Amino acid sequence: MAKYKDRINYVDHDFNNSSLTINGAHVAQGLESIEVELDEDEVDVVKVGDGTGIFVNDPSRSGTIKFQILEASATNDVMWALRTAGTSFPISFLDSSAPNLDCHGNNCRIQKPPVVKRSKEVDIVEWVCKCVYLDVKGGAYSLQSA
Repeated sequence: MAKYKDRINYVDHDFNNSSLTINGAHVAQGLESIEVELDEDEVDVVKVGDGTGIFVNDPSRSGTIKFQILEASATNDVMWALRTAGTSFPISFLDSSAPNLDCHGNNCRIQKPPVVKRSKEVDIVEWVCKCVYLDVKGGAYSLQSA
């Protein structure tokens, strides 16, 4: 019978260890959440009538980066300026608690700006960016040092 390791302590999850860098210089402020996803599956199966199948690798690397920020943050102005400029820009997302995590796109454009609204309380807005070549690599949290 296998022996299970116990007393493994991972570094605590702390969203403040995550950093989103926009256009190579601006580190996002007021970050609420982020999602990084490829547009298409990396592999699919083609099947034929007699039951034979084959894996088909999809070479497409396009993807989407969605992130939510506090509307009042300086990052919101940076994103509106990038939209006005209409040029592509790099985005990268790292987390020091998970050293293998590395999500970045070097050629991104804003697909959809957030809805502009005003109400009694400040809003959380979502920016959606499309990337031609998106590298997505997740990773486990580090172990705490003894």
